[in-house]
Amino acid sequence: MEVEVPLWLNREFAEGILRKSENDDTIRVTKIAVKAATSKGDNYTSDMYRLTLEITRVMNSREITKKMSVLVKVAPTEEGARPQMVEDARLFHTEISMMNDTLRKMNKLLGPNDRISSDCIFTRIETPPILVMEDLAPLGFRMANRERGLDLEHCLLTMRGLAKYHASSVALCEVEPKHKSMYTRGMFNAEHPKEMADFFGLSVKNFAEKMANWPDVDSKYSQKLLRFSEDAYRKGVEAAATVEDDFNVITHGDCWVNNMLFSYDDSGKVTGHIFVDFQISSWGTPALDLQYFMNTSPSEEVDINHRDLLLEEYAKTLSTMMTRLGCKTAVPSLEKIKAAMKRVAVCGMLSGLTIFPLIVADKNEIKTMNELMEDKSSPAIENEYFRKVITRRLPEYDAQGLLDLRVTRVPSYHYLLTINTSTPATKFSIDSRPYEVLLGIISNSDCLNEVLPAKSRTKNLSYQSKMTDKVPAWLDKEFMQDILRKSEEDETIWIKNMNVKRATSEGDNYSSVIYRIRVELVRKGETSVTSLIVKTTPTEVDEFYKEMIEDQRIFDLETSMMKDTLPKMNQLLGDEDRVSARFVYANLEQPILLVMEDLAPLGFRMADRQGGLDLAHSLLAIRQLAKFHGSSVAVCEAEPEQIGLYQIGMYGKDHHMVHNFFSSNVKLLAEKMANWPELERYAKKILKFSEDIYRKASEIATVQKDDFNVLTHGDCWVNNMLFRYDDSGKPVQQIFVDFQIPSWGSPALDLQYFINTSLSLDVDLKHRDLLLQEYRKTLSSTMTRFGCKRSPPTEPELAAAMDRLEVCGMLATFTILPIILVDKDDVKSLKEIMENKNSSSFDNDRLRKVLLRRVPEYEKKGLLDLLIVIQKKIMTVLSWMNKEFLEDILKKSEKDSTISVTKFDIKIATSAGDNYGSEVHRIQVDINRGDKSEKISLIMKTMVTQIPELIKMVEESGVFINEITMMTNTLKKMNELLEPDERLSPRHIYASLKIPVLIMEDLTQLGFRMATSHKRLDLAHSLLAIQNLGKFHATSLAVCEQDPKHRTLYTKNMYLQKRPEMGEMFSIAINQVGKNIADWPELDPKYSEKVIKFAPHFYRKLGEALEPMESDFNVILHGDYWINNMLFRYDKFGEPTEHKLIDFQMSVWSSPAADLQYFINTSVPDDVYINHGDRLLKEYRRSLLITMKRLGCKTRTPTLPELQKAMKRLEIFGLFATFIVLPLIIFENKANLNMKELMKEQNNVTLQNELYREILVRRISEFEKNGLLDV
Repeated sequence: MEVEVPLWLNREFAEGILRKSENDDTIRVTKIAVKAATSKGDNYTSDMYRLTLEITRVMNSREITKKMSVLVKVAPTEEGARPQMVEDARLFHTEISMMNDTLRKMNKLLGPNDRISSDCIFTRIETPPILVMEDLAPLGFRMANRERGLDLEHCLLTMRGLAKYHASSVALCEVEPKHKSMYTRGMFNAEHPKEMADFFGLSVKNFAEKMANWPDVDSKYSQKLLRFSEDAYRKGVEAAATVEDDFNVITHGDCWVNNMLFSYDDSGKVTGHIFVDFQISSWGTPALDLQYFMNTSPSEEVDINHRDLLLEEYAKTLSTMMTRLGCKTAVPSLEKIKAAMKRVAVCGMLSGLTIFPLIVADKNEIKTMNELMEDKSSPAIENEYFRKVITRRLPEYDAQGLLDLRVTRVPSYHYLLTINTSTPATKFSIDSRPYEVLLGIISNSDCLNEVLPAKSRTKNLSYQSKMTDKVPAWLDKEFMQDILRKSEEDETIWIKNMNVKRATSEGDNYSSVIYRIRVELVRKGETSVTSLIVKTTPTEVDEFYKEMIEDQRIFDLETSMMKDTLPKMNQLLGDEDRVSARFVYANLEQPILLVMEDLAPLGFRMADRQGGLDLAHSLLAIRQLAKFHGSSVAVCEAEPEQIGLYQIGMYGKDHHMVHNFFSSNVKLLAEKMANWPELERYAKKILKFSEDIYRKASEIATVQKDDFNVLTHGDCWVNNMLFRYDDSGKPVQQIFVDFQIPSWGSPALDLQYFINTSLSLDVDLKHRDLLLQEYRKTLSSTMTRFGCKRSPPTEPELAAAMDRLEVCGMLATFTILPIILVDKDDVKSLKEIMENKNSSSFDNDRLRKVLLRRVPEYEKKGLLDLLIVIQKKIMTVLSWMNKEFLEDILKKSEKDSTISVTKFDIKIATSAGDNYGSEVHRIQVDINRGDKSEKISLIMKTMVTQIPELIKMVEESGVFINEITMMTNTLKKMNELLEPDERLSPRHIYASLKIPVLIMEDLTQLGFRMATSHKRLDLAHSLLAIQNLGKFHATSLAVCEQDPKHRTLYTKNMYLQKRPEMGEMFSIAINQVGKNIADWPELDPKYSEKVIKFAPHFYRKLGEALEPMESDFNVILHGDYWINNMLFRYDKFGEPTEHKLIDFQMSVWSSPAADLQYFINTSVPDDVYINHGDRLLKEYRRSLLITMKRLGCKTRTPTLPELQKAMKRLEIFGLFATFIVLPLIIFENKANLNMKELMKEQNNVTLQNELYREILVRRISEFEKNGLLDV
């Protein structure tokens, strides 16, 4: 049957899209042939057409003719379920976004030889959505045979292609994180239309029913699958949910044989691979693509024999590509990839049960999408090949537990109580099983109690969260027997008797339920008794616990510690010094659990949490902590990959639940303290920093690569340690428990946590120093015993780390200590604590006494002042700033191992008003070099620490990181292209991204200095600055031509980030100008009105203008090119002879006209520009042209008219410079400027300057005339 071609798919359509895409109005389509590009079953969610065209176009004044073909992909428009499902699932929106934007950028990163998709020619989102793309058939690409699957060579090529696809997506998302949020759906998502869930659920059900009649298949599989089909799609949704702390990529989403094309050499050997069809791409684990492909597309021979080889090839290529693309994200190990594969295995099974039969169907069995949506069954289920493969796979699926429906259901009444605030996943659950929810209410008397009276509901919900004495039904003899047989590898074990009881009381453990199991077992005829600890999730969890367990990955981390890392540490330490119980068994799927040795029979027990530890207990604990840390260093030196396993910890920017806990509890404490007369005066400060203190503590706690680091326990308080005693009651041995938040970091994190939560009052007052001395001594002896290469910290280094991280100790005092000291009768559940229902924990006399002593100390140290906390982050840099550090960096930068530092001094290097986005220090260093002594001066830049608004803006916009990237990478390469005496910037000496700091040479030593800013530049200075700007732009272009990745490093400066707070700040500044000029009689009132009306739109228009146009001439801009960001050197007559650029925080890839407008309108006096403006522009172009020719640039230099046109388009930067920057420059008394006040909406003193008034009156009419003040 001939395919019906849409009427609009004609010559005019083809001609229009080609003219638009090629930007060539001479194109004419002289011949066109349209036919279907795919067969039935090749594509289900769109219609594909191949347009074969003959076109003519004029090139170099000659008309040429050529033949070409393009593919047109059209959203379905016929009657039936298919069009609605495609529209509701936003499939075309996703693919158009991928082809138009994301894939284009990914291909650019990979280069033409490794591209992963065809080129996009034209898109239209309006009905019907259309996508026109390059036809790959003329390049030799074609589909492989889908019915019998891909052989090994095809599969290996696919794995490499998929790894390149994933790696380039990571690289892109590091530079442009917005792409993550553009693709949130994927195949398994609760927001998809109900038809999607129905398709999977009913397909599984139909398969199960048909399979029940297969005599050679065990009937248990059909029974299990029938039960599973009821929740099939929801299980897929749960498994596919993105875990932010995992390794994530932009997935293809529909990675099966028909969504890829292959090319072949003359012998028929497959040589090339490319992807098509990006309709359900999403940000998530790469295991989704791997599972989908493995369960749908390899041949049976590959599926049986080569799965591991395919994964190894994928992992190897992923690592190579991510390294090549300079990804900062850690490459996942093969083990991590396999773990992710296991987590989403249910998605692979679903594709095997539902998609795979469609793929292997005979041509006469193929159904359309509408037919599939109507009856959800595929005749291919009876296909012999499918039957053979699936019969082999079912036992494998079953062995993985995938056929067992273990749904952790939230109680039915909970859905009704939370329906108005439920997540899309919860809403989906309600929509997909409303009768089950209602039936649960009718049949459950507890539910009726919850739904009816409000008071009872609150009481019962509280009871529900605490009801943990009830032993889970699954924790029976058979379950434990199976565990013991697996862990002991002994099938003869059987359990004769078993007793289960709670092992902890309320308040002893908050994130899990712990049972003690006494087992009488028989092994090979002999009876013995053993005691085990089983740690699991609360028996009747709700969404809160589920979210906490998944977000923090607490059971994953503890299992990794207990199963792998701790046994290695214990092996080094020996039985007498071991730091943990022995591991028995773990399960990370429902039911989540961890089984370990019970230490109670060995005499271990908890100490008194409320009274705190006396000196004997404290010394034992501190020695054991030192052994824990020392053995972790030894293990991680032998196996560095261990470090990468523990990167979460208690402090992290993405720990939203933990952040809420800390901020809300600090706030609760402050509100309580406001009513305590003796502490009332501190309450306001504590309340003020409650929102930001956790984020700042997280930044300070960030791992410092050059510091001494260990594997921290992470939750080192009295209840997470057990003690054993001798007959006299003296503690003789200590062991740690609960390893749910370990992390690689400073040992001071554990020390601060322990000291601020677990000591008795006497020890806290008198013996802190003794404990730290004992810790350091034991750490040193432990590391020496194990032959560690890393030296333990010196006493001053440990003291500096403790000082830097004291804010974390203070947080523990404010939030953890109240929970520890609470009376047993008032113990709250973890949910109540996290939901701020524990205010009574602060009504405690013991706590009040501790706070009365500690809070004044915190105040004295400045810890209650958020700025001091932020300065501690910067002072981390200065804590390194010792002779050894300076000696090390100077030896490296000077390439001279004879250098020794004798003394150094640090001073502020800039005056008020010289620098607004950072703080600049001058380091004067006295050195010996061989037999000679000399003085060296360095400049150190750190982030601004004085104005919260500026701090936030500088920190979140990443401008400091931008400068470090320029100085350490791009500028270095630019300077290498020039002669040594031509270099554009100071030499970089040292940089750290973790705590932003940049150390560079001090150019004042070479005679360079700033010009006087308020006077601006005369013609001689202006010419020198404009010539060097041309040289800067030309060398940036040369570097980008050699290595295009440099463009992508500078795509989003402050003006392009679309930050609401930036828009507000600019709006205030422009509004100030508008209000100020309203009182100037020499100006028409219309100017004031226009400026005020324009103010809210200014930031947006600035960003739009700066967005680079592909057809324009673009370079890496300086971005903030004004008088204070350049230095001059002078001859003996005072004439400027040399010029250097400094401060590259705002560098961005765009039109050079932005730098020119900014420079001219900030730094060149009007008389110089009026008389010499044309000369300055010509001088810029001359310098640009000469340097580009000299460096062999391939890009064409813009003509003078082209430059003038670009200057016109970027004139808004001249307005920006005039309205906002110029008033600061020409204001003479900068020492008295209050930047904090200037950022508020009130009178701006810099606008009162008479010179500024004269300049603005002259310029504003030009701005208005050129339409810049129009909204």
